[in-house]
Amino acid sequence: MCKQKGFTLIELLVVISIIGLLMSILMPALQRVRKQARAVACQGHLRQWGPIFSMYLEDNEGKFSEFSPDVEHIWIAVLRPYYQDPDVCLCPTTTKTWMDGVIGTFVAWDWRAAQGLLQDEFYEYYAGAYGSYGKNSWLSQAGTGAFSDRGPSCWRNIKDIKNPSQVPLLLDCNFLGGFPEHTDSPPEYDGYFDVGYDEISRYCINRHEGYINGLFADYSVRKVGLKQLWRLKWHRDFDTRFMYGPWPEWMDHMRDY
Repeated sequence: MCKQKGFTLIELLVVISIIGLLMSILMPALQRVRKQARAVACQGHLRQWGPIFSMYLEDNEGKFSEFSPDVEHIWIAVLRPYYQDPDVCLCPTTTKTWMDGVIGTFVAWDWRAAQGLLQDEFYEYYAGAYGSYGKNSWLSQAGTGAFSDRGPSCWRNIKDIKNPSQVPLLLDCNFLGGFPEHTDSPPEYDGYFDVGYDEISRYCINRHEGYINGLFADYSVRKVGLKQLWRLKWHRDFDTRFMYGPWPEWMDHMRDY
């Protein structure tokens, strides 16, 4: 009689245990690689926005668009003729929008949800009226109406910016933009959002392991530490030497600048 060959139960359990051990070692590494890939893709999207802003500014003698809460004046609608794919408005880490009834670090803002404008014709015309990036609103014609007091601090023309590599233009954000001040407070906890809260908090989101990605006024793209947001020159009078503190617990371990 021939003897059948095969694994014993003990051998099979040993093999399963080894596979499980390898998976437990590899999965965190794979997750890190996936996050890094998304962060690189995010920077790639922001690099596409450099030529978009450049073309718009060339067509308008270097002048930034008007700041207004009206949908036709929001930056993403103003720039709509200069890009084709609405997905360039989204960081790859974002999988949902406000239209899904949620907010948070990895949720894209949606102007339709903010304004209650759900008509199909609106969505088709403003196909880019959603996103997960926010413009630095200090780079605008914000010198009239309710925003007249902010006008003197605004950069209305890109030609007026002396050190553009330190002036943020477009960054990861949970709103379409904001007017940060050096005295602004960070979010109370990771993922916190309140449109009426200090506006630097809109950019202070833990989207890329303690960093966000940003496009600057010289059209360079780089990652920005969350505490580093207080060291950027958001507007003409922004005090980059201001020492904020104490930091909330969720940011306390992050790098200081």
